[in-house]
Amino acid sequence: MAELKPCPFCGCKSIRLNAYGFGGWSAECLSCYIETSQYWGSQTVVFDGEPMQLGKKEAIKAWNRRTNDETSI
Repeated sequence: MAELKPCPFCGCKSIRLNAYGFGGWSAECLSCYIETSQYWGSQTVVFDGEPMQLGKKEAIKAWNRRTNDETSI
């Protein structure tokens, strides 16, 4: 599975991917409980060599994005 970065707020490495019905996903820190938006998409895509739902892929990408990333918008 794609690796999740530590929490950008508290540094915790315990990050949970939350699944919602019909392809909804978010990522959440288990220490300070900061959470990404919910990302939706039940279509299966390949991300980091692993098949997963599009919503899960987008939640992982959102969690791992940092303001100093060159690819951030």
